[in-house]
Amino acid sequence: YEIEGLLGRGGMGAVWRASHRRLAGRTVAIKVLHAGAASEELLTRFRHEAEAAARIGHPHIVEVLDYNTLPTGEPYIVMEHLEGEPLSARLERGPLPLDEVLRVTRQIGLALHAAHGEGVVHRDLKPDNVFLCQTDGPSTVKVLDFGISKVRDSDTLETADAVVMGTPCYMSPEQAFGKSGEADARSDVFSLGTIVYEMLAGERAF
Repeated sequence: YEIEGLLGRGGMGAVWRASHRRLAGRTVAIKVLHAGAASEELLTRFRHEAEAAARIGHPHIVEVLDYNTLPTGEPYIVMEHLEGEPLSARLERGPLPLDEVLRVTRQIGLALHAAHGEGVVHRDLKPDNVFLCQTDGPSTVKVLDFGISKVRDSDTLETADAVVMGTPCYMSPEQAFGKSGEADARSDVFSLGTIVYEMLAGERAF
């Protein structure tokens, strides 16, 4: 891959726009975890994000193309590059029209249905993790960031019950009470409900 520019940077890592050197016209996004942030838990979550998204493989879930480690030791994920904006940015401009709320909700629901069918619970569904892709017609939804997802019958991510994992305004009661290990498909449905409320009302439910 040939790096073309920085798309965003956070406390744990950075996302870069890149092109594939051998496949002309193929643009990707590469998420790199900072070396200083690479605790064992974060490394597990990072790998888990790649594994969960690849395991599901759905049009409304961001496509993961590769996972590897740089020569300097930092892990990276190669994903499809998306043009558009997160739902959180759209919500800053106010509530959505009803027809758009229905369309976005249906597409998120399809993504969750596919994930739950593969035994994957997202556990951090929020407007920041719902991306509205620009198209010629209405925007297409992509669900992002399965970093703290839970995979049924998997020990790739150990989560203590006392640990609160998720985003407070959107997390289910069991997660808010520190029982993330009990989170199942219903937890994602609860989070989706809070997003639907915010899309309609223009303010958070909690």
